[in-house]
Amino acid sequence: MNLFRHCLPYLAAVAMLAASCCSEKGLEQELRFHDGTFRIAHVCDMHYGCTDTAKLARIKEMVAKTVEDEKPDLFVLTGDAVTGSDDAHKGWLDMIEIFDGTEIPWAVVLGNHDAEANAGVDGGVIFSYLSEARNIVNVRGAAKVFGHGNKALPILHEKNDSVAAVVYCIDSNDYPTTEGLKRVSYYDVIHDDQIQWYVDESNRFKAMNGGVPVPSVAYYHICLPEFLEVARDPNHHGKYEERCCPADINVGFFGKVRIQGDMIGMFVGHDHTNDFVGMYQGIALGYGRQSGVEDENDTKAPMGMRIVELKEGKREFDTWVYTAKGGEEDKWYYPSGLSSTYEKDMLPSQDVKTSGNGVRYVYYQNETGKCLDSVNDICKPANKVAEGITEKIDLSKAQREDFFGFDFDTYVNIPESGAWKMTLSSDDGSILYLDGKLFIDNDGNHAGEGIFRYLGLEKGLHHIQIKYLENNEGNRITVKLQGRNYPEMEIPADWLFLP
Repeated sequence: MNLFRHCLPYLAAVAMLAASCCSEKGLEQELRFHDGTFRIAHVCDMHYGCTDTAKLARIKEMVAKTVEDEKPDLFVLTGDAVTGSDDAHKGWLDMIEIFDGTEIPWAVVLGNHDAEANAGVDGGVIFSYLSEARNIVNVRGAAKVFGHGNKALPILHEKNDSVAAVVYCIDSNDYPTTEGLKRVSYYDVIHDDQIQWYVDESNRFKAMNGGVPVPSVAYYHICLPEFLEVARDPNHHGKYEERCCPADINVGFFGKVRIQGDMIGMFVGHDHTNDFVGMYQGIALGYGRQSGVEDENDTKAPMGMRIVELKEGKREFDTWVYTAKGGEEDKWYYPSGLSSTYEKDMLPSQDVKTSGNGVRYVYYQNETGKCLDSVNDICKPANKVAEGITEKIDLSKAQREDFFGFDFDTYVNIPESGAWKMTLSSDDGSILYLDGKLFIDNDGNHAGEGIFRYLGLEKGLHHIQIKYLENNEGNRITVKLQGRNYPEMEIPADWLFLP
């Protein structure tokens, strides 16, 4: 096995000198896609003290196994790495020995505990220690920007030197240094000049890319307040074992990221027993896996790393947790938000014959002039007005604006086996049966609402029956599908078949 395929060849290093990519101990290594992917191993919260030889041995073993099994192109350490109250310099030298020894590029951002290792040790002192490393790629961070290690790391295309993706290393800092911030927040924030630095870098890479934002991911220690929204979403993937602990004030960094349009994922540590990932406003927000904290956590969350595998030329990535103890855990896919969890138990396709594309419908009308509470109040024989065939699941066959209902019956031809997301949106109520079983219940008298569920579907035909109720004041129904390789869309007419 060649563990050195990621290293920068000597001649390439010489060429990069002209681009001013040097560190105190040598030339920063080139980062480049290989075979269409680039893998980042996220190391967080090791909490190593320099006399803790048992923990050091476990960390070494974990790193070695990660290199052997996952073959990362970059390690990113997101803080609280060396936190023992011993000799901080020795502790960081131990880390340098481990990560330089892999011959794989690595980057470091600090946590809120790193500078507490020794009296008089701050971020500047720690980065002076890190300047002794050969393979660290962010030891010379952005000049005149608050914090340490702030750096935009370009990932080059495999076959040319244009930038295919960017990894942002951002110092989320530790504790407030101004009286004003101390009054409102226990933790420090990403400062205004750091945010502006990110915007400037994002715009620079966008200009280099013909005006198109470059797919980017960011790593820092303390989560943003927006992570709380993902934690509350029952559809996040992974463990949520402790409260997310952001700063107590929102300084708007996520909003800037959202406006820039380049970021596809942001990853943090800090909260040791969280390792979930989920979607918020189109961006993945996720935790790494603790990489060496308290031993008792090993039963719930064995020490490991979150792997992020970027896709060359695409706004996509796969991510999973790797542990030396248990190997790879379930994968999560961006941008679909689907996971391999749903691929383990596939709903089998139906062995039926079809008679061409279309949807069979029965149309009902409510003549009482009163709002009904359920689709079952409208979809019954006494209210039937018409029936026939339509191209897709919509309201085009309705004969008036209010007080009606539909019963749709069709088969959807799923193009590939795997995890899928199905969304049923309606104004007013609707229910969806999938292969004969109630799958989504969006019933009732309500304004426009959408409910989605994830599941595994075998390739082929699956029976869909939908009952719909319209009372008054707006009407619509939409059924959408999203697969790992299919963007979210209303089910196309050519996917729908009559039995």
